[in-house]
Amino acid sequence: MRLKALDYFNRAIVSDPNFKYGNTGAAEALSALKRFSDSIPKYDRAIELDSQDSGSLNDRGVAKTHLNDYLGAITDFSGADKRSKKHQRTPYRTRT
Repeated sequence: MRLKALDYFNRAIVSDPNFKYGNTGAAEALSALKRFSDSIPKYDRAIELDSQDSGSLNDRGVAKTHLNDYLGAITDFSGADKRSKKHQRTPYRTRT
């Protein structure tokens, strides 16, 4: 099933190389297949297309962890954390 999903995502990428979700989906499918070294370039492309994509940055960090690239993983996790905090909504506070 994951191979079929990977095939669909790769077709989407061929159709439109700038389709971020095709790259993200392919990277996630490759990671699910434990093909972590193959997933890194797909995550790279997704992040290149959307520099604020904290999810892909976090997932690339997970892939790097599986490849024993702990320093690279920490860098990705830190970047993902900064990006996600940047987009968090500030809670509404009422006046008293």
